[in-house]
Amino acid sequence: MLVFFANLQAWSQTPLNDLVEKVNFKFDSKSRTTGNSWKDVQLPTNAIYGRFIISKANLGKYSKVIFTSYKDGQQQVLTGGQLREWGNSSAYFNGNQLSVQVIQDSRDKGHVFLEMEQMIVGYPTRGIKSQCGSTDDRIPSNDAAVGRIVPVGCTGWLITNGKMVTAGHCTGSSAQILEFNVPASNSNGSIVHPPVKDQYPLLTSSLQTGYPSEDWAVYNLGTNSETGLTALAAQNKSFNVVQTNAANTIRITGFGVEKSSNNPYNPERNQTQQTHTGPFSSATGTKLYYATDTEGGNSGSPVIDEATGNAIGVHTHGGCSTGSNSGTNAQLQSFWNAMGLGDGNPDPGTYCVSKGNNVSDEYISKVVFGSINKSSDGGNGYSDFTATSTDVALNSTTTISITPTWTGTQYNEAYSVWIDFNQDGDFGDAGEQVFTKAASQVTPVTGNITIPASAKEGTTRMRVSMKYNAVPTSCETFTYGEVEDYTVNITNGTTPAPTYCASKGNNVSDEYISKVVFGSINNSSDGSNGYTDFTSTSTSIAPGSSATITITPTWTGTVYSEGYSVWIDFNRDGDFTDAGEQVFTQSATQSTSVSGTISIPASATTGATRMRVSMKYNAVPTSCESFTYGEVEDYTVNIGGASVESAAKNLPAETVVLYPSPAKSGQNINMRSNQAGQVYTVMSALGRVVLSGKVSDSNFQINTSKLGKGLYILRVGKSTRKFLID
Repeated sequence: MLVFFANLQAWSQTPLNDLVEKVNFKFDSKSRTTGNSWKDVQLPTNAIYGRFIISKANLGKYSKVIFTSYKDGQQQVLTGGQLREWGNSSAYFNGNQLSVQVIQDSRDKGHVFLEMEQMIVGYPTRGIKSQCGSTDDRIPSNDAAVGRIVPVGCTGWLITNGKMVTAGHCTGSSAQILEFNVPASNSNGSIVHPPVKDQYPLLTSSLQTGYPSEDWAVYNLGTNSETGLTALAAQNKSFNVVQTNAANTIRITGFGVEKSSNNPYNPERNQTQQTHTGPFSSATGTKLYYATDTEGGNSGSPVIDEATGNAIGVHTHGGCSTGSNSGTNAQLQSFWNAMGLGDGNPDPGTYCVSKGNNVSDEYISKVVFGSINKSSDGGNGYSDFTATSTDVALNSTTTISITPTWTGTQYNEAYSVWIDFNQDGDFGDAGEQVFTKAASQVTPVTGNITIPASAKEGTTRMRVSMKYNAVPTSCETFTYGEVEDYTVNITNGTTPAPTYCASKGNNVSDEYISKVVFGSINNSSDGSNGYTDFTSTSTSIAPGSSATITITPTWTGTVYSEGYSVWIDFNRDGDFTDAGEQVFTQSATQSTSVSGTISIPASATTGATRMRVSMKYNAVPTSCESFTYGEVEDYTVNIGGASVESAAKNLPAETVVLYPSPAKSGQNINMRSNQAGQVYTVMSALGRVVLSGKVSDSNFQINTSKLGKGLYILRVGKSTRKFLID
């Protein structure tokens, strides 16, 4: 007996043009004598697709059901949990020859079975519907955030928090599916379904709607049964919804029907994605009006402000015969609240709710990320650990480690991590899902998280989620697993450089500093204008060690007596006035060079700091002085580690030490190691090789003059190190 779908009633935006029927179909795996049950299904000859409806099932925790199409080989494998998420139904399968198979896993000790009594069967297009307007100016489109809802035959679209929006009158059918990447229809207009990996179940239990008094609906979507991904993660596109009437041109993108009376008529476009723009007409607090071409099936399409790309409502009714189509305004407060988008100006402190309802079997027991090292017992399925934080720098990469705990049986767990990089109160923007891991029993799971250069500096939210057998979405409430929130402080990766006092000689026509040698600094110069900033020239020296400085003057004519002084800002506080920071003096002399030993105190602050070298006619200069004759030069000294020579000799094999990091743009990176003779490569954060060469000795410098700001990775021998250029 054939039973027609009850919701094939007429509507201003009609459902699928295909004739859809429920047919009686009997399959009971309990009647089989083996652990595995199989049945081929032959649909009527003129059927073009089918979908299985399950009446009863017990698949335990490990057993599976497999649905297959013989037409294109598409297959869907569902566990018991996934079957419930799909509303006790399968995906849509093209063709009229299908199969169903139950695979019993030996770990499920109870009786595994599956019963079906009905199927949804689609047939070619029948009948001609009315048309709104005399011409059809829609064109094919491929907006990744817009999908087709079947079997009802409407349009749905993703918003930034991963929820799906559609029209309220599109909610009449249970067990609906949202399809993306929809292929062209057949030459007779009958629809073709995309692969299983592009189909997502609408979670009926999550439905919020104002229908019939208010025509809007909001759903959560289940994960894809084949990839484990959410629709938002797979499509990587969503609509930003705003509350405004300030639009001039409206775009409607959706899955309207193609009528034989259309001019032109393109049956292969029937119920595939098409788009059109038209003028905005008017608005009320609840409705939007616009003259944009639509057809039956466009119900639920986003009403898009063409100038900004933002969605401002949801399309519900055609009406071009009277001048305007219409939709529900996002300014309708009940609609806005259901979308969970705050007040239109998101509060960074208010994030969507996500939790696991049951942590008796599994939970997150440890998260390590930067200075976060948090152990916990699962709580009640959600834990607010935002008092626990770490600093991460722009362009930096940090490893995250998540450890699950099972109280008994070890189950497959999937993971996802988000960081709200633009601090707008959600995790729906592109790139904010920073880590995913498909379901497995691996413990712990680890991955690298890179902070993009475009991230907003300051504190923001990081969400860590673990869900049984499927990758979780950011705003999901699920049965088994846990969610934890943390705070991440995004920095520019550097401590602001101290500001030093000015010092210079006002006249270098008679004498100037022509050469400074200290450690690896060996700098010749011509005196310039009395002060020269050579802070891009540096040397490295360890606390407790010493090195010789040599300063050579040049006289352009008469040889005068010159006094000298050198300072190093050992505590990096932006001055040279602290005890011990004047490290060398020489009273006025006509010597052609002066030399002395500079000792670095063991208490010196490690890192890059300023060294000032000053020469003054006939007197020892002070650190912040402007004088008549002579010159001042500033350099960078990197303080840290043991002395280069002794440390390199005592390094274990494969040890590589880089400094400074972060380094200033153009500043060489020093490498001390036991890797002399080895080939090194420097890669960008994206993995592209930007430098390569051979390590010449234990104290080797990498020339970074051709590298821009960002994170880089050095590989030499078996060692890998990271350094930052700012």
